[in-house]
Amino acid sequence: MAGHSTRSSLEVAELTDPAALLDHARALEPLGWYAERRTALTRLQDLLAADAVAPAPDGRDWRLELMAERAVDATRERALGGRALVDQVLKEADGLCELALGRALLAGGQQLAWEGTDTATAQARREFLEAAKIFAALGHRDWQGSALLRCGYSAHYQYGDLVGAEELIGRALQAYESGERRDAALTYYSDVLIDLGEFDRAEQILAEAAVIAERRDDRRSIPEIIWGQGRVAAGRGDPRATERLLREAERAAVDAEWFETHVGGFFLLEAAELLDRVGLTQEAQRFFERATAPARAHARDWDESVMQTRAMLLARSGDPLEALEALQEIVRDDWLEKRLVWRQTLMTSWATFRAGREGAGSLAAGALHESAMAGGGGTRVARAACLWMSYWSGSSPRRRRRPRGCGCGRSSAVCARSPARSWSEMATACGWCPLGSTPVSSWPSPTGSAAPVAHALSSSPTQAWHSAPDRCCPTILTPSGRGKRAT
Repeated sequence: MAGHSTRSSLEVAELTDPAALLDHARALEPLGWYAERRTALTRLQDLLAADAVAPAPDGRDWRLELMAERAVDATRERALGGRALVDQVLKEADGLCELALGRALLAGGQQLAWEGTDTATAQARREFLEAAKIFAALGHRDWQGSALLRCGYSAHYQYGDLVGAEELIGRALQAYESGERRDAALTYYSDVLIDLGEFDRAEQILAEAAVIAERRDDRRSIPEIIWGQGRVAAGRGDPRATERLLREAERAAVDAEWFETHVGGFFLLEAAELLDRVGLTQEAQRFFERATAPARAHARDWDESVMQTRAMLLARSGDPLEALEALQEIVRDDWLEKRLVWRQTLMTSWATFRAGREGAGSLAAGALHESAMAGGGGTRVARAACLWMSYWSGSSPRRRRRPRGCGCGRSSAVCARSPARSWSEMATACGWCPLGSTPVSSWPSPTGSAAPVAHALSSSPTQAWHSAPDRCCPTILTPSGRGKRAT
């Protein structure tokens, strides 16, 4: 990549300075050059085994720093024994080597964040923030930014705390020294803004990142930036722009190293969902088949990301009964990101409604409440879904009495806590209080990004679900591919 000083494998093999080897390995991590990084760390390990290195200066410990870097790799790859390695470094490095301690805390925070339980996530936040504090004291601003970024993205964003994620990633951008690591963090920041429904701000951030990437001829980042622009287009409900940008991102990523990894698979899966969301069902299916082709070719079981995407596609445009089974299978496991829980509930509501079963209203109300608790980014899609189902069910809002205790003056999150007794009452519980007493022709016209709802409700009920709800919502669909690799 332009702007980075790299060493060939022959140069690395000739290095005997532990500090130089460690610096080289650490510089390779954010680039995703893991094979080259392993080569540098193995070289250091061999030198230490042969006792062929000079003693470390005060405050440094070559063995502990090597262990900390191994811990970073082990937790990123979710290898067995990763946490044990972290704990060993934390025990031995405390008070002896702050650099190794901070790097081990960074690795430990990532491992705990991916575990995803409430207890593990709280501990992950503490370890990330302690690592950031250590790096700030050592003057390593880029590592401080990385710790704040990982805390914001892995321990807040993927956990469902979008507001906290925005604040921490904003702090990370301020901590970074101007350079490629800060520029790479812009795409993560845009992910959070998109999920908050802040499409204009996300577009500005991605435009800034694109200008920087073009200026530096950063071919690795360009496809990821275009990918983010595709998510913005889908959130705005623009089928043509969504398809064009996703295909452009794919062409740009053909030679990118990450496209041949699991991240490339996540791209294909998310592309399938985004295309299905804007009504391009056949194109979505083709992307899904490409994403699952390796598993079929090697007779492997589908991983959780494939199962999640399949469930979403079935719920929106496939067999509703099969969708309910797939969605229930996901609920029984423990890997679903908390930021996705509200959409899981909402799509279960829709599949239940399509299957003609009872309980869709209570599920939709629950989805609205879950979205509000995550930061409110998904409340628009939940409201639109309630509006659509109210219209489609054939119940006349004029003949329905507004439910007691649910109406003007109360927040939508509070209203949504009580299951509605009818689709009209559900629409009222979603915060559209005038629906309880006015005819369809007098329903309030949504403005801004919710405007497509009005057109869909008044024209084509069949199109309403496929376009209106998803066009006025943020793209919260699958675990972001960027969240699965080191930041």
